[in-house]
Amino acid sequence: MIPRKKLRQALTIIPQEAVLFNGTLQSNLDPSGAVPAEVLESALGSCSGIASFQYRPSDDTEDSEDTEARNGGTDSPNGDESVNTEATEQTPLLSEADTLDNGTITPKISGALSLSTTVKAKGENFSHGQRQVLSLCRALIRKSKLMLLDEATASMDYETDRGVQVVLRQELNTDGARDRTLVTIAHRLRTIVDYDKVIVMGGGRVVEVGSPRELYYQRGQFFEMVKHSGEEEELAKVFEGDETDVGSE
Repeated sequence: MIPRKKLRQALTIIPQEAVLFNGTLQSNLDPSGAVPAEVLESALGSCSGIASFQYRPSDDTEDSEDTEARNGGTDSPNGDESVNTEATEQTPLLSEADTLDNGTITPKISGALSLSTTVKAKGENFSHGQRQVLSLCRALIRKSKLMLLDEATASMDYETDRGVQVVLRQELNTDGARDRTLVTIAHRLRTIVDYDKVIVMGGGRVVEVGSPRELYYQRGQFFEMVKHSGEEEELAKVFEGDETDVGSE
């Protein structure tokens, strides 16, 4: 029997709905404060570009704040203190990701993030895609031997899903290591098209087991899923070796 603590330390789960807590980006990625900032920044940097997620290294924080202070109207050209009333009186524009709940506007985070970026309760100031990317970052930081994706990208578009899969494969194949396992409950066949093994379930039982290519040419249940996926032509090219897999850049 595996001790519960040891199992939790060895396993990382990326669920369909990411959980974030009130605090900062750093406290959400590393609640214990035991991970060096450099490791956190490396994980965030690896995920930049997914779901409009952009990371700003801590070295740029002061420069950014100085620029904001210069452009924010706090100092006039003559050195006199002044207030930019135009900026303070304007109504903020809402993006498509913003929500309106009981008349209360919750603007989503936009622009580059840093470890000191504020995270509201449940991550309500982040879009769904950004929350999922932060879950991915936590998984990269933990470097667990076993990672489980439980429909983690079901609510994402294909390009965002592909970005997550690329980062995961880069992480799993770091230094050519093959001692880590990724288990995925998939929403799209394209997500698992290049996996080592696929288990097809039906009626609570295992129907087929094998590599995606093997199952495709067996013309069984997996083949039928491909046929009715709406992506049969694209998937067939992958199985026939005419197209690079989802994990390739």
